[in-house]
Amino acid sequence: MRDTAMVLVLAVVVGWSANVARALPFVVTNTNDNGKGSLRDAIVRANDNEDNGNAITFDATVFARPQTIVLQGTEMPISHDLTISGPSAGLTLDANKKSRIFRVTDASTVDIVGVGTGAELFDLAAAFPQWQFTAVEPAPAMIALCRQRAQDNGVQARCAFHQGTLDSLPASAPFDGATCLLVSHFFMENAGRSEFFQQIAARLGPQGILVSADLSSAMEAPTFPALLEIWRRMLRQSGMPADQYIASLGQSAAVLPTDEVAAILRDGGFETPVLFFQSLLIHAWFSRRAAPIE
Repeated sequence: MRDTAMVLVLAVVVGWSANVARALPFVVTNTNDNGKGSLRDAIVRANDNEDNGNAITFDATVFARPQTIVLQGTEMPISHDLTISGPSAGLTLDANKKSRIFRVTDASTVDIVGVGTGAELFDLAAAFPQWQFTAVEPAPAMIALCRQRAQDNGVQARCAFHQGTLDSLPASAPFDGATCLLVSHFFMENAGRSEFFQQIAARLGPQGILVSADLSSAMEAPTFPALLEIWRRMLRQSGMPADQYIASLGQSAAVLPTDEVAAILRDGGFETPVLFFQSLLIHAWFSRRAAPIE
């Protein structure tokens, strides 16, 4: 069940970093700390490009006189080769004594929420040898097996393991991204589900990326019984307890229409999510952490 979504998630994550095949110039057009046209946004987009040689410049009209950009408490991570050419009139970057200005790293950090036995972890680790991972899983047997598999795959040095839930994860530097596969639909109340996503968003850096996958469908739709029968056959052919899974729908697993799941993600602190994958009842979205409301 997790593997299908996981493979597609990996393809999308790779796609984010490969969606621009050449170095690009990015132009800063205002003095805001975040949002479109800001220096922080330009750095985020340059990081996403993942190609060496990206360059950031400043709009000649906006920065025709000395300007100051005041950070609102978080540093700006740089994860790839990047040239920032400041304006000739002068520019001051002020962290207001709350943080560093930049954090230069050679790796992205990913929070895997509900890692299970590590299916997506090991594919991501193989595809991105410099990435660091934090694996969060409340089930002792699963996190123990994940830890052993990480050792067997030679990636344990890049992994931190936390047995427990996200709210008990010790404070750390913001993550660049997070995955949450087939987890949130176990929250039967929308408010609890939104709060869960808020916890993920709070752990991400500005415009950090979340990839999530859950069961989703309009159970009242006239086409749902036919879809459910295909789902049942797929489960049986996969050797899974089909009747048990079917009985859980709407009882211990909230199956909501895609627009309702998207609304929950937005309420959880993310920009409008993009639905990029569907396989029967499994749907997957990617979204960025929304900028805080000032």
